[in-house]
Amino acid sequence: MKKTAFKEIKNIGVGLDFRFWFYRLKWHWCPKLQIVPKFPTNLDLEVTNLCNLKCVMCPHSFDNHKDNFGFLDLNLAKRLIDEGSRNGLCAIKFNWRGEPLLHKDLPEMIRHAKQKGILETLVNTNGQLLTPKKSEALISAGLDKIIFSCDGATRETYEKIRRGASFRKFIKNIIGFVNIRNSKGLKKPLVRIQMVKMDSNISEVNDFVKMWKPIVDSITTQDYTSRGEKDRRLSTQEEKTGRLPCPQIWQRIIVTWDGKVIMCCRDWFLKTVLGDIEGKTIESFWHGEKLNRIRQFHSQNQLIQVLACQDCTFKESYDWRKK
Repeated sequence: MKKTAFKEIKNIGVGLDFRFWFYRLKWHWCPKLQIVPKFPTNLDLEVTNLCNLKCVMCPHSFDNHKDNFGFLDLNLAKRLIDEGSRNGLCAIKFNWRGEPLLHKDLPEMIRHAKQKGILETLVNTNGQLLTPKKSEALISAGLDKIIFSCDGATRETYEKIRRGASFRKFIKNIIGFVNIRNSKGLKKPLVRIQMVKMDSNISEVNDFVKMWKPIVDSITTQDYTSRGEKDRRLSTQEEKTGRLPCPQIWQRIIVTWDGKVIMCCRDWFLKTVLGDIEGKTIESFWHGEKLNRIRQFHSQNQLIQVLACQDCTFKESYDWRKK
């Protein structure tokens, strides 16, 4: 049985925008039917791999995390956005391994994407660096969705997990962002708040939902999955019985801040790099020999043949049953 790691509670609907529904149908059905669309449905642009926090479940807190750090060049971002615009790209997420609010040109990237007709622009942030000025800039740029990460319903739990963060500041910043949006009479950016469920916070899930339901547009709780630390954070009543083709290789592609092209968001340590974007196009990697070979391995349930997939904990790439 295929399982999803996410559970979402929505306060509002998405309306009758047929372009949006076509985009979501592509997202869900291309992996199920193993159809390679002309262009990725979603592009992840890693605007930076730097972060201002050291959360316990994140590689930024691991002793062995020694990547080079930097920021995505604005001109490269615009070139990739332009290519996506010409080829029917539906969505861009402006982050991967870092905190996107650290990049001074983030609003300009979002604005350029919206001007080029990208249907959905998203950022995932810890919210600590949000200010009224930054909120105004993101909203004015046309951001479609902002996802705030919060892993507790109490100050003690939140600050223990999200090391370096202030629970009081987090609440203030999110409420401030929503108030600025609402004061303009806007429905976007949609505001989602999410929790990664671990043994240390799972008792607070109900309180978490009650706390945020009157404030945000949707709430997501996500099962914990390791990123290489080999440490159990969440007890489970289920067990893996085999591997399944991962949906991401039919949905998205990632470009890191320094131009590396990655096949999925779980390859944090860049075990399977498709190549470098310098002088090349996203489309050339999307339909390239290396990614097509990876798709073939997945179709044959030979995920062991792909280095990044061997120990991956992405829940959707496993078959599950109750113990």
